[in-house]
Amino acid sequence: MKKAGVDCGLTCDKIYWIDERGAECFLSSRVVRQSSLVSVLEHLGVRDICIAGNGSREAFEKFRHHVWPGDPIQAELRLQARGAQHQMICATKPLETKHIVVGIGTGMSFTVVNGEGYDFPVGSPYSAGSIDGLLEMLDIASGEAIDGLLEGKEHIPSYDLMLGEAVPSLRGTPYEQWVAASFAKAARETTDDPITKLIRGAKSVIQHLATDLASRLLLFERIPEFRGIRDVVIVGTMPHKSNYVRATLEAMLRKIGKTPYFPPNADYALAIGAYHAINP
Repeated sequence: MKKAGVDCGLTCDKIYWIDERGAECFLSSRVVRQSSLVSVLEHLGVRDICIAGNGSREAFEKFRHHVWPGDPIQAELRLQARGAQHQMICATKPLETKHIVVGIGTGMSFTVVNGEGYDFPVGSPYSAGSIDGLLEMLDIASGEAIDGLLEGKEHIPSYDLMLGEAVPSLRGTPYEQWVAASFAKAARETTDDPITKLIRGAKSVIQHLATDLASRLLLFERIPEFRGIRDVVIVGTMPHKSNYVRATLEAMLRKIGKTPYFPPNADYALAIGAYHAINP
């Protein structure tokens, strides 16, 4: 029986299948039209799709749908975590200890994985969808295009006010480069030329994602399920398509004592998890 894993997202759709040679195959509506995804599945002779996600499924109505039973949100998080585990194994870095899967999609999710057990205690509305919206308001293209804007601009700071600037006594300490107030300098330093404003603004938008993620993980240490976990697996399109976003997240997570992992093709984690966990 030919089948495919399908992730119907709020931003884009993704499909995953294994071809006749046993090779993993991936395709997203960020790359081709949604109708082309359907055409590919038809060409492959797929009749059954293991489908997940909270976006519209109307485009895939001609296929037989197979879903994980129960609450759709918990199903999505469980399958996403399963997909992340699969990709970590493919990368020869299987995590056998308790770890956190962070899904950076339209919103942000946090799933604690403990062997075959899963907990879904929290989430965040600030994520890739927020970055896309804020960058659009700055008239900046998101995704991989952000790397082109920021490449070679390491010397230009963001608009964030750092703790070492706000509290001089913290200069020279490990806290000096922590963000005290996101975007605060944008209202104070108004003489930048338009290009510099775009660069500084974009950096702050992305830095805010990393700061929000780190702050939540630190607060989550008070929740028993999260306490003492060092390994964090990041899935989602934005951190896997943008070198700048990935580097910013990695640097921030290492600052708080976490070990980040970005397994290959983990932007397809939900589609992969659905394919391997749901049996038609």
